[in-house]
Amino acid sequence: MDPFPFVTSSQGVIAALVHMLRTSFDNAILSFVAATLCSIAMHEGSRPVLVTEGAVAPLANLCGKCQDGAVLAHATQALVNVALHAATRGNVVADGAVRPLVQLCTWSQDATVLGNAAGALGILARHEESRARIVADGAVRPLVQLCTWSKDGTVLGNAAGALANLARHAPSAPQIVHEGAVAPLANLAATSTDTTVLVCAALSVCRLIASGVSLGAREKAAARDGLTKAQRTLNTQGKMPKYLVEPLAQAIASASS
Repeated sequence: MDPFPFVTSSQGVIAALVHMLRTSFDNAILSFVAATLCSIAMHEGSRPVLVTEGAVAPLANLCGKCQDGAVLAHATQALVNVALHAATRGNVVADGAVRPLVQLCTWSQDATVLGNAAGALGILARHEESRARIVADGAVRPLVQLCTWSKDGTVLGNAAGALANLARHAPSAPQIVHEGAVAPLANLAATSTDTTVLVCAALSVCRLIASGVSLGAREKAAARDGLTKAQRTLNTQGKMPKYLVEPLAQAIASASS
């Protein structure tokens, strides 16, 4: 039996849960409702229903106003799950999910909440038309800060992955560089023992360089050294992703010129 059954709008379940999110002030109830929506959103077919039934805005509102750890963990995970539905990512952004997630990345000290918030931003940034909006809503600086100070592998991987997706929007590359992304990303590429973190950080730097953005001498040196070490590590461990081979070689060559 599917532990996460398909829930349709005609059943009235989602509408009732959304109403509870909008009207309740009890953290225990809010946590339960957010957890239930999170479970419903595990089913691919239920994700667009959650969007059309208006679940995103109240979940985002919780992320922006609530400070209860359990509520935030469930609400952010629900947004992660909903964002996995590619066709409605633009709707999730339009419904106001980005700013509250950015705020959480700025002030939260909870690794689960931070990992979920950065992960949701990274998934939403897969939507090409939403990247500029995500950058404009202030996502870059807190993501860079997470890459600078966090010691949690999930947080680092999701933050670096989000920056890698945002870096695909070439007009945003100068801002990403201006916010100081190159040094911490290059450092993660050079030193991380977590393959996911290393790959995401290296990919971010590769995409920034490929965008043609101007780098200072120190940034170029950091990028060259970090990417060279990442290349060596991945090749030695036999974990080099095929999609990264050419971009990595090209970025190293560019940063060395």
